[in-house]
Amino acid sequence: MTVANMISAASGVIEPPDLWQARLPQRFSDLCPRIEETVAGLTWRVGKHIGEVLSYPGLAGSGKEERLTKRDLQNYSSSKGRIWIQNRDSVTCEVLYSVGQVWDLIARSGDDEFIQCCYGAYNDWASELQKADPARFVCVAKIPTTGIGAATAEIERAGRLGLRSAVLDVWPAGAKTPVRAKKCDGFWAAAAQQKMPVAIYRPLSGDKDEEFDDSPEFIQDISAIMFANIFDRYPDLKIVSVAPHVGWALRLFEQMSDQYMRTAALRKSHLGNSDMLPGDYMRSFVWYTTQNDRTTILNRTYFGAAHLMFASFAFMPASSWPNTRQMFARVTSGMNDDEQLVLADEVASRLYGLGNAKPFSLQEANEYLKYGLL
Repeated sequence: MTVANMISAASGVIEPPDLWQARLPQRFSDLCPRIEETVAGLTWRVGKHIGEVLSYPGLAGSGKEERLTKRDLQNYSSSKGRIWIQNRDSVTCEVLYSVGQVWDLIARSGDDEFIQCCYGAYNDWASELQKADPARFVCVAKIPTTGIGAATAEIERAGRLGLRSAVLDVWPAGAKTPVRAKKCDGFWAAAAQQKMPVAIYRPLSGDKDEEFDDSPEFIQDISAIMFANIFDRYPDLKIVSVAPHVGWALRLFEQMSDQYMRTAALRKSHLGNSDMLPGDYMRSFVWYTTQNDRTTILNRTYFGAAHLMFASFAFMPASSWPNTRQMFARVTSGMNDDEQLVLADEVASRLYGLGNAKPFSLQEANEYLKYGLL
């Protein structure tokens, strides 16, 4: 059977070239992010800072060889253009992330008010895109990097805008804020109250993750959240790990739990639930995206049916666009129809509340095959 509805649980959005020019106050005209045409190609410029050449493989001129133009960006960033992208890939819905270099350029301005306005303007645009076709687009809110007050206010506003998830570029209280300091608690509380999953795709220290396609460095941040007892204080909080390969998690579940047990007399950090090991927390509170990773698919019982989602990573590292269906068929070979449907559609639908999909119950979130530690 071919899965009728396939959701990409992580795809890269294409921002319109005039997104910020059309929405920011005039006082930011000198800093305002704008697209520039260079000899090498299109780039984002923010004030004096210019980024790398934009690359959306296969998109220039609808598959022709000519260079990508501003008009192309305008077309592909529209709801109509994005549906064309989805249809070309035979996916029926995407969870759309903005994780491009433009955000690092915005942060380099050092102007908190400008940064907050940029994040707010993006979320306004993302909300409009999602409302254009809620069945096709799950737009993920961007959280400003200027401190806990702005981060908490924006995730609350994102909920009012109807956005279904949020993604962090740094810790909510700032890149260098120790998670144990509890300065981020207002943000976690707001996310849990709104039942809005929080995605992590890079180290929250603000450092660049050089191993996005293999063993992402942000797993240390998820571990820090767990050992800071944030999941214990906010049991409705859900974290989404945005990386194309998840084989690292299989090893991590066992190693973290084993080390936690072996160091019981020495450890300084204790989990709130004495009946759960670190591997249990990592599977109860974290959702994972996967793609060209058959090893993970074959060991999916260790994640539990509720925690693994397939993604195309369109226009992100490891993109399978426009061959997502073919890749899915290969990595899921041997799975029955019901199992394929869970991976391709059901988990994302229920996590993000698509259609009439019911949210996961606590029991479902805790159904996974446990390791037998010796």
